[in-house]
Amino acid sequence: MGRKALIGVVCILAAGAVRSVALADNPQLRPSAADQAIAKHAVVQLSDFTPGSGWTGGPTKSGTSPTTPCNLDPKQSDLVQTGEAESTFKYKVPLLQVYSSATMFRTSTMARLSWERARPGLLGFLRCMTTKALPSYARVVSVKPMGFPQVGSFGGAYRTVFDLTAGATTVRMVIDVEVFGAGRAVMFLMQFAPYQGAAEAKAGETRLATVMTARAGGGGLAA
Repeated sequence: MGRKALIGVVCILAAGAVRSVALADNPQLRPSAADQAIAKHAVVQLSDFTPGSGWTGGPTKSGTSPTTPCNLDPKQSDLVQTGEAESTFKYKVPLLQVYSSATMFRTSTMARLSWERARPGLLGFLRCMTTKALPSYARVVSVKPMGFPQVGSFGGAYRTVFDLTAGATTVRMVIDVEVFGAGRAVMFLMQFAPYQGAAEAKAGETRLATVMTARAGGGGLAA
């Protein structure tokens, strides 16, 4: 299993899922310097990891989501997006990666509507994305909602379990996805990790999601 292939899987799933949640049906883009700064501050930072622990990475440029046959198209065109930022990190062992994003809306009501409209179709979308994006040497075991501590004022969490096989060796992996909101911010966190360390991975996700929510700070709680 090549390192580049694994990294590609993560990027495809992350980009497709987060943009479908936050950007389907093209919300109106009204960039705000202040809200862009909040989004950049809210996403996972290198300083969120223990110095010298082996994590590297940082901010990444938001781009166009990849073409996919999977559909998640909630109404968004009546919403106003004012800021967006993303970051990606990888561990010294390439089977561990973290992706995060933060999207700011003009009001907290718009942020919540973005999530509420996407939520009903998100599990099916993730199942479709996993099936289509994983390489031929991967076998999906399950894609299910995952229990996750309450962070922010709304959100949900999901875990994909799959096997990667190379020759006679099979490694079971997880992709954890969390979407959560605070004030005018909708945030997304994903981790790609070995199944045997899934409990530790989830604990790390809880910590990062809590930090992200605190940094978003409501972004000015306009209704």
